[in-house]
Amino acid sequence: MSETRTRILSEATSLTRQRGYASFSFAHLAETVGIRKPSIHHHFPNKADLGVNIVLAYSKDMREKLEKITEAERTPIRTLRAYSGLYSEGLQRGELCLCATLATEADAVPEVVQVEVQRFFRDQLSWIATQVSSGQLIGEIRSTIIPEDFALDYLSSLQGAAVMARSLGIPEKFDRVVEDSLATLSA
Repeated sequence: MSETRTRILSEATSLTRQRGYASFSFAHLAETVGIRKPSIHHHFPNKADLGVNIVLAYSKDMREKLEKITEAERTPIRTLRAYSGLYSEGLQRGELCLCATLATEADAVPEVVQVEVQRFFRDQLSWIATQVSSGQLIGEIRSTIIPEDFALDYLSSLQGAAVMARSLGIPEKFDRVVEDSLATLSA
C-alpha cells in the first residue's frame, strides 16, 4: 500500500471517529492530508469506496489487536477487560469506535459501507461470545450466562458508555461500566 493511500485512510478514519462520516468532504480530507483532491480520487474513486476501505482497514487492525489480547491475557475475563481498553484508548484521543460512528449515521452512509459495518459488529460479537464460552469451560464464568446474549449486552454497554463518556466529558465512568458488566460473569 502506498504511503499516500495509507495517510488518506488514517486521516479519514480519524475524521470519521471524531466527527462522523458526513462531516468531511474529499476537499477537506485533501487539505488535512496535504495533497490535492484528485490524488484522493486516484486512490478512492468515491466516498463509498473510501468508506468501505476505512472499515476494512479498521476491521483488520481490530482482528490483529484481538489476536494479541487473546494471546497475552491468561483468563477470558481479563481478555474481555483488555478488549474494553481498546475503547478507552480511543476515548483518550476523543475518538469513538469507527463502526459505531458509522452505524449512527446509517442514513448518510452508503449501503456498501453499512454491510462492512455489520460484518465488523458480527465479528466482534462472535469474539466476545467465544471468550465467554471459554470462560465457562474453565469454570471462570457462570454456566447460566448465554454467551451470545452477554456479547450483545457487553458490546452495547461499551459503545454506549464510550458515547456518554465522550459527550459528558467523564471518561473515568467508562471503566465503571466495564467493571459492572464483567462482574455479572463471575462463577
